[in-house]
Amino acid sequence: ADPDDRARAEAADPALNEAIVIGLPQLPRRFDPLDDLEPWAQRIADDLVFEGLVRRAGDRYPWVEPAIADRCEVDREYAVASVFCHVPSGIRFHDGSELSMDDVVYSLGYWIDPRRGWIRQRHGLANLQKIEIVDGPRGAGTAERDVGRWVRIDFDKREPLALEALAAIKIVPHELHRASPTRFAQQPIGTGPMKLSGVGQDRLVAERFADHHDPARIVPSGKLVFRAIADGAQALTALRRGEIHLLPEVAPSHVPVELGKPGMAGRFQAWLVSPPRWDLLLWN
Repeated sequence: ADPDDRARAEAADPALNEAIVIGLPQLPRRFDPLDDLEPWAQRIADDLVFEGLVRRAGDRYPWVEPAIADRCEVDREYAVASVFCHVPSGIRFHDGSELSMDDVVYSLGYWIDPRRGWIRQRHGLANLQKIEIVDGPRGAGTAERDVGRWVRIDFDKREPLALEALAAIKIVPHELHRASPTRFAQQPIGTGPMKLSGVGQDRLVAERFADHHDPARIVPSGKLVFRAIADGAQALTALRRGEIHLLPEVAPSHVPVELGKPGMAGRFQAWLVSPPRWDLLLWN
């Protein structure tokens, strides 16, 4: 869609200008995607702020689609020892700097460090072995080569789920991350469809990244606000008043009460599990 047409449509639709407010018991404080993250930090990092070469998608092999890379090839389907990914030029980080192949090599290579064996194991990347810049996959014709814009990722054992596993590795600006991983974790900069524009004591603000490289991934809502509301009753009151729009974590003591209200029971499905567990999402 033409950017001017999209801007006019957004200006005419108040729903696209209104911030969506999400209530959480506690806000995450660290967003370094090259480190271990708590669940909500992982969601924000994966879905909004950062991207990998590929992202998980689809219901069949290889269960991924292009993200930062516009093309990835494997040496042998279902038994992968090497992955070749092409990274186009012109992709920008939230601070306006252009993503470079140094950023790609740094982000992928960070996981090869022996001290990070535990996180590789956890994400199915225990066999990750080597990262290098190449001219293209073997047998690629001249028209397919983009010298210096291909990265080759090698595994020391054949890895059928290599591409899906690679979706866990997000690309970061290497100079900022290397200068201070601690500061970067608190002020993250990625290439994702939203950027963190405000990190306060009681709220996080994520805004649409207008220069995102994939028009299909530009989010319809201009702003997301994550509010910290530790008290379960207070969170439900804020939801009823319309102060928040989404309450993904309802305190267990309030779940039976909410489900018992008139007209509520028919909206939910239940399974008998042991030990018992509640998963309830409320929204306006």
